[in-house]
Amino acid sequence: MQQENVKEYIYQDDHVAFFDRVLHYGLRKFTGGRPLTWRFPFTAKERERLIQKVKPAVVIIHEPENLPYFLKLRAKYKFKLVFNAHEYHPLEFEDRPEWQRTSGRYFFRLYKKYLHSLDLLINVCDGIAEECEKNFGIVSFVFPNAALYRPDIKPVPLSDGPIRMIQHGACIRERNIELMVKTAQLLGSDYRLDLMLMKNDKSYYEELIQLASKTSNVRLIEPVSFDEIVPFINQYDIGLYYIKPSSFNNRMALPNKLYEFIQARLCTVISPSVEMKRVVEQNSLGRVAVDFTAESMAEAVKGLSKEQIYDYKQKADASAYKLSAEFLSDKLLEKIVALL
Repeated sequence: MQQENVKEYIYQDDHVAFFDRVLHYGLRKFTGGRPLTWRFPFTAKERERLIQKVKPAVVIIHEPENLPYFLKLRAKYKFKLVFNAHEYHPLEFEDRPEWQRTSGRYFFRLYKKYLHSLDLLINVCDGIAEECEKNFGIVSFVFPNAALYRPDIKPVPLSDGPIRMIQHGACIRERNIELMVKTAQLLGSDYRLDLMLMKNDKSYYEELIQLASKTSNVRLIEPVSFDEIVPFINQYDIGLYYIKPSSFNNRMALPNKLYEFIQARLCTVISPSVEMKRVVEQNSLGRVAVDFTAESMAEAVKGLSKEQIYDYKQKADASAYKLSAEFLSDKLLEKIVALL
């Protein structure tokens, strides 16, 4: 089957989704996630009307709460069911004891009861796939959050001036972005760091502005649109990213910004997160810090000559297609078509 013969239908009903989230949250919070077979009639009818309208050969769901609904519908309407889990829900906020006693338990039971009935499970990285296989005996197809292939983007040679670094993404306090500011402080005037952040947390954003104002080589810049990220950051030399290993999903984080660094043909310097480390080292894309401190990040950057940075940029160029959404999507499509 050729890709052009595949018709895609994307459905998201925000009202039903919101209704679902509120009611399922109540179940998790007040019952510890025990009633796995409880399906809300309104939601069940909406899901069935959708299936009757579309008559799909394959249904891909992205929320674990949908597993009971669509597995019941699959028995009646004979479609193939794929769950694109994205992350490992049973440990999403494992650092919060109340969440782990309620939602964590709920998601673990959902996984244990329903994963074995799926036609295909998709996870975002090898570490999460290994966790699912260990706990539930289910083999996953790994599909990371890759960026679109940009053949028009090429590595930019370094200038005679300071080495330019970029970190972009959401302004979230749990990401400890202030450590990137400290990294730049430790590196000194031969380096420049731009933080291109979405203002998710305005108070934290203001704190970062104040912190950067005391540092001559750090500035906060306005974010560009999603489609402009890769061409915009192509002007930089190093893509810098740190994430604190505060939970299982953070330890296994494989964020889209890593793949945007690759498509922008940047040298990458990261904290030693398991999955990012695997991608960076397997493809010779840059350097991995020894630990999760600003000092270690600064040492990883400082250990790179300009010649080495440009060599890593060229390695990113060589790996750009095989680590792109297009290449990985073709592999996923082959896997889904094989179900039919």
